Amino acid sequence: MAFVTQGKTNWKFILIVVILAAIVGCGILAYQNRCLTKEEAQFPEIKLAEKTKNETAGWKAYERASGGQNFGFKYPNDWEIQIETGMGFGPEEEVLTSPNKDLYDNSTGVRTTFSEWPKKKKSEEILIQYATDNNACCSFQEVSLGENLVVFGEYEYEGNLDLNYFISNGERIIFFDAFLPSKEKAAFFETINKIVSTFKFIEPEEISIKEESCVNSGGTVKTSSCCESASDFPNLCLIGPCGCGPQNSHELKTCDCGSDECFNGTECVNLQNP
Repeated sequence: MAFVTQGKTNWKFILIVVILAAIVGCGILAYQNRCLTKEEAQFPEIKLAEKTKNETAGWKAYERASGGQNFGFKYPNDWEIQIETGMGFGPEEEVLTSPNKDLYDNSTGVRTTFSEWPKKKKSEEILIQYATDNNACCSFQEVSLGENLVVFGEYEYEGNLDLNYFISNGERIIFFDAFLPSKEKAAFFETINKIVSTFKFIEPEEISIKEESCVNSGGTVKTSSCCESASDFPNLCLIGPCGCGPQNSHELKTCDCGSDECFNGTECVNLQNP
């Protein structure tokens, strides 16, 4: 088909050419993200219900107040603080787990770790930038969980999910990491977020909640040599917190409940029913 036939302009042919050119051009621009708008992946909104504070009021309390670690949080009464030994390849560590969780079975349940991280950069640095610079696992988003600043990121591999939270009061930072099977996210995600919402930063001079609980339940505060991974007032109803050799131990506060009782991390209880 020619542009000019018998001395006349073939407008139909020109129109077809223009349309085809527009389609091809738009396709190229779309490929370059100019013609068609490419939507960024959106995180689901994470926000707790107003009733959360009342729900967590009766939860167990945990505090770590030694070795540069000064923070506390609450956790459900059927969850547990366990001592992870590293199976002989690493230091012992306190971890929080869901009910009846086997530490060395990743096929079910939740295992979490938590520690205060050194903040080497300026205090005005944006928390999400700190998280990105110090953990290359994933993209982070700001979330509304409690009174602290919190950013969250997650990644999945081999059927497991790793949930990463950076928690800050503007000056200090806590890293909270929850590991669980992807298939169990729906069952535990809300509870994990509620735990994160209870984190608080403790100033060294503050009276420890656990110290007060120890005395109120009939115990006596003393200094003991315990494993390096343990913090003040460890759970002495478990075997392990203060059973390391001298080279792997440090001095910290413990609660002596007498010969018939032990301190379970919250109060003195009967040895037969810790």
